[in-house]
Amino acid sequence: MVKHPAMEPDKPTTGLLFITKFETNEPFKSANAKIEVESANGTVFNATVAAGEQAGTYSVTFPAMPTGVYKMRANVSHDGETDIATFSGIEVKPPTLTAEGETSWFTQLVIGVVFLLVIILLFGLVYFVWRFAAGPGVNEEALSA
Repeated sequence: MVKHPAMEPDKPTTGLLFITKFETNEPFKSANAKIEVESANGTVFNATVAAGEQAGTYSVTFPAMPTGVYKMRANVSHDGETDIATFSGIEVKPPTLTAEGETSWFTQLVIGVVFLLVIILLFGLVYFVWRFAAGPGVNEEALSA
């Protein structure tokens, strides 16, 4: 399994490669990994793979690549055999820009609904105060008892 952040064009990206046995999920103590990233036009980029601190964990540095959709192949050699995993649909694209402090439409909708609810409750309170204030007051018979 390869984990990496969103890949931006013309910037190297660092990720992690986890290599474990399928049956037991136990990490391989010694494995040789090679990762290639191929573009739609056939250009191949080689990623740098270095062993991590924990068994089965490897640091992967992907080279700077232009915008596009790529296919990644991970070749793992262990115990005299080689396994190949292919991942397709890896997108390298500029990050979506959002203004600092901008709220989403859903957040704005929730704030609007809460504001409207508070206004309705306030008008309800004013109505009941006005209604009971306009009614008959306490008469003297109730006070003399």
